[in-house]
Amino acid sequence: INENFGYVFQTSRLLPWLTVKENIELVCDERNESKERVNKLLLDFKLQEFRNYYPKSISGGMRRKVSLARALVRNPQVLLMDEPFVSLDQPTAENLYSVLINYWKRNPITIILITHNLKEAILLGDRILFFSKRPATVVYDHKVKFKNNKLNIDDKTVQNEYSHLKKKFPSLLQGLV
Repeated sequence: INENFGYVFQTSRLLPWLTVKENIELVCDERNESKERVNKLLLDFKLQEFRNYYPKSISGGMRRKVSLARALVRNPQVLLMDEPFVSLDQPTAENLYSVLINYWKRNPITIILITHNLKEAILLGDRILFFSKRPATVVYDHKVKFKNNKLNIDDKTVQNEYSHLKKKFPSLLQGLV
């Protein structure tokens, strides 16, 4: 595993026979600093009381939180996220947005988020790249104008930017380009 990258997949990919803590430790080496980092992430992500639970005993949102902690435990320079919030209800997704943004504020890293949810991209991103159908090429590079501390996907400024993009580029946003 390359220490410079962390990965969060569409599914949590937790091993069912390992506890929450063991799933995070899975990517660690044996150094004490890694164990300290696991404990700090458990605390920061409010997973401390669930450290000895198995994945089947926690909610889907918590499993996503554990997979995010596992991706961050080695202190990557780049975090790659492939639709990490897909299939989560809005309050759970917004809670995870907060967990991610709070971590990023304390430990600024580059985050590359793949999503089909334009509002999510506006809410979390600084820049959105729109890709064509296969073979994928960048067809539009959008600098996000939305800058607000509210991590609510229904925020008025998110909706305004979303509506503007949808009106200006309807075929792009329908996947027709």
